[in-house]
Amino acid sequence: MPDAIEIDSEKFAEATRHFREMVAAHSPSRRPFQSFREGVLDTNEGFKLRLREEALSKLNPSSWSEADLGTGLILECAISAIEIEGNNLLSWDGRNGPASTDHRKLVDARGNPSDRLATETLLFRLYKDPDPGEELFDAFVDHFGRIYPLMGYLWFLRDAERFVPLRPEGLQSGIRRAGIDYTLVGRCSWENYAGFIDALHALRPRIAADLSVDDVTLIDAHSFVWVVGYWQPPKSGGSSMGLRLTQTTYAAEKLAERVMKTVSYANGQTVSKTVKEKTTDMTKEELKAHIAELIESSGAQCQITHLPVVLPPNEGDPDMAASIDRIHSDKGYVRGNLQIVCWFVNRWKSDDDPENFRRLIDLVRSRRPDTDAPAGKMAD
Repeated sequence: MPDAIEIDSEKFAEATRHFREMVAAHSPSRRPFQSFREGVLDTNEGFKLRLREEALSKLNPSSWSEADLGTGLILECAISAIEIEGNNLLSWDGRNGPASTDHRKLVDARGNPSDRLATETLLFRLYKDPDPGEELFDAFVDHFGRIYPLMGYLWFLRDAERFVPLRPEGLQSGIRRAGIDYTLVGRCSWENYAGFIDALHALRPRIAADLSVDDVTLIDAHSFVWVVGYWQPPKSGGSSMGLRLTQTTYAAEKLAERVMKTVSYANGQTVSKTVKEKTTDMTKEELKAHIAELIESSGAQCQITHLPVVLPPNEGDPDMAASIDRIHSDKGYVRGNLQIVCWFVNRWKSDDDPENFRRLIDLVRSRRPDTDAPAGKMAD
């Protein structure tokens, strides 16, 4: 049980100090920790729950029936719920070869009818049984092998209030630095997984007290442990976005899609008013790579106001959402004419000259209302 888990108070205090230091180091203007759902933590850790929502929409277990077993339908749903751009909760893209993917058994089952049936039967039970537990987890291990990232991810999709994703190396380092002597590497089993979750529950009240937050969820404790065990100080001159490349990649993908749609719409419409031609000299992949470079070089900040932008898939103030602005509106979406800005800046700037718009922004910043002046009048 969680209350029986011993936490080394000295180590935990040091872990909390390190956590605060890492959050500030990777935040614009070294902003201190405020909440697990704000700033750099929301960008680099909060994606897990948003990713889960997207994965569940692809998995769609409510639509499954026993008649689907062996047909490949359930298998394809599971694979699509894993192969999501920006998903770094397990290895799936095969960048180190097909054998390096955590879900290779699912992919291989496509061409093996008996294996496909066995795989889909296990998946059906996981998402349809009222209370999947030790027996089913061990059956998954027997079938797929001791692949902790795959097990943790599939169980996390099942219930985010009970289960967490699990990359053992970083989390093992973090849980030990947080004052709990626990081993994850090479220990993929239900007993070990349940024990780790108990350890996270034991940390929750300590994290809440030391960070002065009202409530720490299971996934918040998971994020705390991951930051403590995995995050490193940013390189000199580097940006916080270098912390998790897949976040930049995902955001660049979505922003590139929006630009390509804008280009297609602007150049294919027939309207009664004049529409400025919007073109690009890049393919979608080239545009995606260029936008990723812009995100990295800007530190995920608006290039006009220097305010932090909200990168997709994160949700927040819509006016702060990242937007691709054409510096000179009479030119297209071409290299050298693009910058990252907040959506409200793009909207207000419209087709204004960039230097004039910066001048106006600076003018607003330099003025402060005179509390003694009549309403509507600024101080001289």
